[in-house]
Amino acid sequence: MCLEGIEVTEEQDNEFLKSHIKVVSLPKIEWKTEEQYENYGDANPLMHGGIWVKKIGETEYEIIKNDPEDETLSDLTVDISDHWLQKHDVMSYIGMTEETFDPIHFAIGCTDYHSPDNFGSFYRNYNEEKVIKFLKNRGITI
Repeated sequence: MCLEGIEVTEEQDNEFLKSHIKVVSLPKIEWKTEEQYENYGDANPLMHGGIWVKKIGETEYEIIKNDPEDETLSDLTVDISDHWLQKHDVMSYIGMTEETFDPIHFAIGCTDYHSPDNFGSFYRNYNEEKVIKFLKNRGITI
């Protein structure tokens, strides 16, 4: 390296940097989301199936569904304001009325009525071990 006509070796350059730069240890930052996943499925989700829902926007929900019988896991995003959703048909399908409308249960109902394939990823051969790992990565403990 050459600085204004002075030859400096790489070793000298590294020594200079080490002597003039202070390494600062920053505190660990823990990211917290405003909303956490809530279980809307069975109390024993690994044996009887689980549904976890987290609100991510004004009308958007992340939904994770575990079906241990079929060894499938669905990782879904539902925007209940999407124009293509058949609101009245979904509500009728899940036994909901305008008076009893609940956006979270409606979002879950959309994935049942319109099929999970329309809302995200669908994984096959997801045994209990894989489900636990997936949920742990999302901050969900069982």
